[in-house]
Amino acid sequence: MSRKTIKGFSELRAHWKKTETDAEAKAVIKGGEFHTRKLPKRPVAPVKNPRSNISANDQFIVDTLEIQLGCLPLDQLYDARLTIIDAMECVSDCKISIQDQLDSKEDSIDDQGRSWKNRATAALRFKIQEGQALKKKIAAIDELIARKKPPLKLVTPTVPPVPTTVAPYQIHKGIPLPSPHSNSGNEWRKYPFDKLVEKGDCFPFAPGISASYVRTMITAAQRALGNRFAYRTKNDVIWVWFNDQPPRTRNKQ
Repeated sequence: MSRKTIKGFSELRAHWKKTETDAEAKAVIKGGEFHTRKLPKRPVAPVKNPRSNISANDQFIVDTLEIQLGCLPLDQLYDARLTIIDAMECVSDCKISIQDQLDSKEDSIDDQGRSWKNRATAALRFKIQEGQALKKKIAAIDELIARKKPPLKLVTPTVPPVPTTVAPYQIHKGIPLPSPHSNSGNEWRKYPFDKLVEKGDCFPFAPGISASYVRTMITAAQRALGNRFAYRTKNDVIWVWFNDQPPRTRNKQ
C-alpha cells in the first residue's frame, strides 16, 4: 500500500469520526439533554452602545423582557429567574438615578423646545412599567418552575411497634423454663460483693431492685466467693451485709 493511500485512509477515518460525533451531538440536543439557549447577561458597567442611543443596562432590561420562558427547560428556568432579578435591580437603580436628577437639577429646554424634566418624568414612568413587567415575569417563571419541577416523593413514617401485653392466665405451649442461673453467673460481679469482708460491711442496691433479683445475686456471689451475705430492706431500698457466720455445709448421706 502506497504512502498516499494510507494518508487518504487516515483522512477518511477522521472525517467519518467527525461525522459520527456531530450526529451524536445533534441527537443529544434534539433529545433535550443539552441546551444551548443563551440568556442575556447583566453588563459590568452602564456603558452606552456606540451603535445606538440605548445604554447597556437598558438593552439588558429589554433583552430580559423578551425571554420566552415557555421555551426554556427546567434547569435554565432557575438561571432565567436570576437574570430577571438582576434586571429588576437595574430598573431600580435607573429609577433612583432619574429621581435624584429630577430633584437636584433645574429644568432646561433643548434646541427643539422640549423640556428636560418632561422627558425625565416620561423615562421614570417607563422604568416603572418595566419594573411591573419584570414582576409579572417573576410570577410566571415561579409558576413554570412549580409546574415542571418533579413531585416530591412522600416518605411514609414508620410507626413504632405497639408493645404487646401478655394476657394473664393464658396457656402457652412449647416454651422452655428459663434457668435461674442463666444471667447470674457473672452478673453478680457488677456489685461490690467482694468488698464485703468483715462484719458491718454493707452496700445498698439501687431503688426499684426487686428482692428476688437480690437473692439471685447473693446466691451467685456466695457460690463464687465462699462467703455468706444477708439482706434487709430499709426505706424501700435493699441493703446487703457481710454475714460472718460460717458457710452452710450440706450433710452428705
